[in-house]
Amino acid sequence: MAERLGALGNLSRGEFDKLSLGVQGQNNATDIFGYSLTPSTTLTSGLGLVSGLGTPMQVGSMIGNYQAEQAANKLLGNPTNYMNNIKQPGNPNSAVQKVRGMISDTNKDGVISNYEMNQFGQKVPGLDLASMYIGGNPNKMVEGAGSKLMPSGAKANPYRSRSFQKQMEEGLYSDDTVSQNQLNENMKSTQDYAADAIKQTNITNMKGYDPNFAKAVTRENQEASGTSGEGTYICTALYEMGEMKKYIYKYDQVYGKRVDPNVYRGYCLWGKYVATKLRYKGFTYKIVKPLALAWAKQMAFDLSKGRYGKNNKVVKVVSKIGEGICYVLGVIANIKIKKGVRYG
Repeated sequence: MAERLGALGNLSRGEFDKLSLGVQGQNNATDIFGYSLTPSTTLTSGLGLVSGLGTPMQVGSMIGNYQAEQAANKLLGNPTNYMNNIKQPGNPNSAVQKVRGMISDTNKDGVISNYEMNQFGQKVPGLDLASMYIGGNPNKMVEGAGSKLMPSGAKANPYRSRSFQKQMEEGLYSDDTVSQNQLNENMKSTQDYAADAIKQTNITNMKGYDPNFAKAVTRENQEASGTSGEGTYICTALYEMGEMKKYIYKYDQVYGKRVDPNVYRGYCLWGKYVATKLRYKGFTYKIVKPLALAWAKQMAFDLSKGRYGKNNKVVKVVSKIGEGICYVLGVIANIKIKKGVRYG
């Protein structure tokens, strides 16, 4: 399939990540939101029945499938209209399946891994994706952290951007001259490192210490120490009312800076109104406060890699579903804006 790569369309990093989730969701088993599940069509048969989240999980799965199919169609140069994007990734004629067939299954295990997606992504025009690893033997895959496979002897590549990596290696930038924005955009986040399957720590003199990983942890902690970013209305209201701890609210602000614009736009449609109602400490306050605090603690836990907040797998699942719903609302709102229809 290599001869077809030159005809592929450009994808943003966010679109590629959604495509990657869609492709890997068709593996024999995949890990979604921290749960080991079979392909996306069976989301409700396992977690849904146990947790009572069958219907919202199904909605979340549909939204994720739509986004993955949309990214796959864009990559293949197909129309990205609604009818083209609603095909389920498990459909043999779906765009996700067509892209999956173009990806090399290096170890012939029938599973497309993060590593194999990364190898494919490096060939996508305009993506400027750096390799996951520096060195290592891809012909000898070994088990790393989380039972994930990785090339033997490989080290984590600290860079996300191939061009930025080249500029750093050629001495065009140094740690003293590179800006914080350049680092944030081109260096791996702690979440990126988590996909590497290499056991890492930011504690010196500990086995697995990686100075680049330590820098990523420091950067994210420094981000969390500020209060700039897009407003997350509900959490801001709770913080100003004295209901939310400052260190939790700071991570909420970091999340606001990173969230997809469509998710934020969809959230604005209802978040402002709910935040206003919260301040009256009536019925809305009693219902929303515990939910919002649980969500904020989960965000803090994820962004701080467990240092702050509280991990709750059910909250994590629901938050992903909520983001998906907000994403759809945001897309619809954006269409209305382009047509000259205002929203409040």
